[in-house]
Amino acid sequence: MRPPASEGRVRGLGRSPAFYAGLAGQGMALAAMLVPIVLRLTEPLTDLVVASAVSTIVAMLASMGTQSLLPVVSDAEGAAATRVLMLGVLAAGPVAAGALGALGYDLPTCLAAGALCAAQTGYIGALAGLVRFERFADVGSLRVVYGAASLAAVAVAAVAWGSGLALILAAAVSFLAADAFAVSRTWPQWREVWGAARGSRSRAMADYVRLSYRATLAGVLDAISAQGSGLAVAGLGVLAPAWAVITRISGGMATVGHQLVAPSVEMEVAAVVRRGDVVSRAQVRRGWVLGAALGALTTVASVAAMAFSGAADGLTGGEVAVLMVGAAAFWGVTVAQTPVAKLLVMLGDQRGRLIWEAFRAAGVGAILLTMSGEGSVLALSALGVLAAIAYYALLSRRRTRVASRVVEGG
Repeated sequence: MRPPASEGRVRGLGRSPAFYAGLAGQGMALAAMLVPIVLRLTEPLTDLVVASAVSTIVAMLASMGTQSLLPVVSDAEGAAATRVLMLGVLAAGPVAAGALGALGYDLPTCLAAGALCAAQTGYIGALAGLVRFERFADVGSLRVVYGAASLAAVAVAAVAWGSGLALILAAAVSFLAADAFAVSRTWPQWREVWGAARGSRSRAMADYVRLSYRATLAGVLDAISAQGSGLAVAGLGVLAPAWAVITRISGGMATVGHQLVAPSVEMEVAAVVRRGDVVSRAQVRRGWVLGAALGALTTVASVAAMAFSGAADGLTGGEVAVLMVGAAAFWGVTVAQTPVAKLLVMLGDQRGRLIWEAFRAAGVGAILLTMSGEGSVLALSALGVLAAIAYYALLSRRRTRVASRVVEGG
């Protein structure tokens, strides 16, 4: 399917009005993240960080690899993928709510986390659809809708209630608003995709699950690894409030990478993949350059937020230094990979991505289970750097791409 001419591939982010609209939207989203920090709601913020971590992990499972595969599969496979995604949205809420319950949270908080996860799962598919249809202008507008909804909802939640439950519900409302916008902008294109479905729907859905299982597992492991920072909060002792602030700000910057910077790279790559052509090294290199700049900005912003919030008051110089290392080596490096994070799967190497994610998740799991305090932050930092080097090597090796390799699963 050909996208509208005005929605073609974006080569120069700096010359794109949509990019600046998206930055404005993300600015509002970052302002929303700062509201509980400014009001020093450190305990409710910690609840939100944990709920967001669980929601992200479950949403990656429920979305069944659509974030990487939906932009590059055929229309018939895309129809099956969206039906699988819809079932995932329905299942995500109860699973996330149960997970929060297992962590000891009360029922209202669990239900709020379930709503957040269902909305976040839908958002993953909605954004993948915008990438598939090369609607970069709408990606920018999507961030504006999300940012405005987030700022308004979080401001009300923080000022009126100031509880973790209220902040989690505000996050759910933000995703729901963005979901509604994205679906409204792509509904005609989705109707065409669904019209391409052939044969048994259940068989087509089963075929998509078989196609996507490696990408799905890799996505879940990626979420576990990335959210390990949030899950580590419980074991950080006096470092927990400061690390929660760093995680919240860095998570927002990761969102900029995944949902605003990455689509400009992914749209170009996806269009080449669907034609069965070769993806150039320059296209991949562009993603790394954009990521490096974003990672550096993330480090500065998260450390500044930690200092401004007062969360580091009372910590020793050594403890603050450890937190700064973590902000740079774990979060800065993690965010730097966001513009190219989906490319390995889009280029057909699902197996390589899965092995890499398994290594990273095993490392994060071992750190969470065996370490605490400063040691866990330093270990996460070392793991982040090693994993980034390994991913660069994998992606650099993947020089060509044949369209059938996605169907074969790499």
